[in-house]
Amino acid sequence: MNAFDEMKSWMGFDASDEVRLRAMWPHVQPALDALTSRFYVRILEHPGAAAVFVDEAQVKRLKLTLRSWLEELMLGPWDADYFARRERIGRVHVNVRLGARYMFTAMNTMRDDLMQIALAVLPPEEATETCHSIARITDIDLAIMTGTYVESRAARQMETLQDLIISHLPVTVLLLDANGEVSAATRPGTRLFGNVPVLGRPWSEALPAALLAAADLEAHMRRAVRDHREITLLRVDAQIDRQDRNFRISIVPLDHQHARVLLHLEELTDAIRTESRMQRSESLAQLGALSAAVAEELRSPLAGISGAIEVLTRSLADTDERKPIMNQVEEEVRRLDKLVANLLEFAQPPSAPTSEVNLSEVARRLLDLGRRDHPGSAPTEHGAGFKA
Repeated sequence: MNAFDEMKSWMGFDASDEVRLRAMWPHVQPALDALTSRFYVRILEHPGAAAVFVDEAQVKRLKLTLRSWLEELMLGPWDADYFARRERIGRVHVNVRLGARYMFTAMNTMRDDLMQIALAVLPPEEATETCHSIARITDIDLAIMTGTYVESRAARQMETLQDLIISHLPVTVLLLDANGEVSAATRPGTRLFGNVPVLGRPWSEALPAALLAAADLEAHMRRAVRDHREITLLRVDAQIDRQDRNFRISIVPLDHQHARVLLHLEELTDAIRTESRMQRSESLAQLGALSAAVAEELRSPLAGISGAIEVLTRSLADTDERKPIMNQVEEEVRRLDKLVANLLEFAQPPSAPTSEVNLSEVARRLLDLGRRDHPGSAPTEHGAGFKA
């Protein structure tokens, strides 16, 4: 049993319902204009539902579509094609971003209108049975459309999430067709290509010329396609837009009717710059350690020399011609001692000063500044923070 037959069995929709619905059509057909007009008047009265419409012309087209839907609803046939058309309606509602709640309320409106016609034109017992048939088929329609709606919306959300993940990866992926033209590309390509569109262009024109030359990429591409073997260039350095940039490039041959080659470019510029900064920091740390060791080795001998010179200088008479020389030697020793102190200070830089800060007071001052420069942007009574 397929899904549609299962739904009809569950709802008790059978041949007698089909007979009653077809018998109702001559009474519904004359009221089609009124039914469709009233249906869209109700929708347009509610901003959330009305937001999906572009203009009055679209509403007119949809009224014709609604007439066709009503005719199928009342006349059938209620077969696999009927089920497929209702599924498409659910997917359309996802595409136009119509909230699922409006599908329930709109169906309820149409069901009530159809029942009112049945109650007005049919004998009481027959009208009651016909209303049951209308309820069954509209519930089935609603179940098909909302089921497809939920599935399609979940798939759309997953695609959006995947697109979000891919768009923030530091890589560019190009798919090339048999003619060497770009058939698909990830969004990060804009960082590499600027705002120039790349789809449909030859891959060699899509990439910066400096990168092609630095990687000898055309030769690698020919070899990868010829040998049907993946080639990876671990690091390619190129100057693009007067900036030194670094890449890892992989060329992957494919067997797909729309993609013969996958070209994967990963930008390493930030990582290499970070690594260079870390290496410089490590070199500075080693230099600091060496400076500290040298300074400690010099400090004790200098202290001894300084003490000895001071004793010798005091033992000399003021008229002794050697005293000026000793004073000069002592001055040089003090200079060397200062140099040693500077080396130690370089090896052990002082820690940043810390103090307690009242964040509420800082925030208040910032708000005061913001009000002064932008009077119209003063925060509301709910505060100026992020809303959860």
